[in-house]
Amino acid sequence: MPISPYLATLRKHVGHDPLLSAGADAIIRNEQGKVLLQHRSDNHQWGLPGGTSDIGEKPAQTLVREVFEETGLIVRPTCLVAVWHRDIVYPHGDKLSATSATFECEIISGSLKLDDESLALEFFAIDNLPTTFSEYLEFARAFITHPRTVGAYFEWDDAWLTALPDEIG
Repeated sequence: MPISPYLATLRKHVGHDPLLSAGADAIIRNEQGKVLLQHRSDNHQWGLPGGTSDIGEKPAQTLVREVFEETGLIVRPTCLVAVWHRDIVYPHGDKLSATSATFECEIISGSLKLDDESLALEFFAIDNLPTTFSEYLEFARAFITHPRTVGAYFEWDDAWLTALPDEIG
């Protein structure tokens, strides 16, 4: 599904203006340790399978649904790897201020199948990732290349503390 019914309704009111969005994506490795990437049909770049949460969905629930829709695989999240934020502008002009949870996942069942959001699905060796990758994939390279079983990456800048009013803290 290219856009959720909820976001489509909001878009009728805000046009291309930025919307807050929550979502989840998956680091899925095969038996050889290669990572599954999706060649997206919307921006023609490679990235991790995943997408936007529906109303009332928990991040891991979003992950399982989105991965199944986009890849045909049924996965189980095993570890929260990262929580990240990016401002995204899609080729058609829609803007998202997106916060996403990235999970390491194990494959439970299923077989790879393309949907309308995917041009290709392919497992890549960590040292041979595609050259046409999204800005997010470059950002995610650090936690894609080092599997985690505990702890999660998150963005931090000490300047955020100095930006607070003096009376806080």
